[in-house]
Amino acid sequence: MRLKTFAVASILSLAIWVVSFEAAIAGYRFLKMVPDMHVAHTLSALIG
Repeated sequence: MRLKTFAVASILSLAIWVVSFEAAIAGYRFLKMVPDMHVAHTLSALIG
């Protein structure tokens, strides 16, 4: 693999990781704000 291709792939994977990490933190904060009953209801609706 060429160095440039490797660098681009590394930057892309790092960016995706950072975005998913930020999304996880945002989701966690959102779940902490919402009351527990609502969270349980939402989770049961998502799971089925």
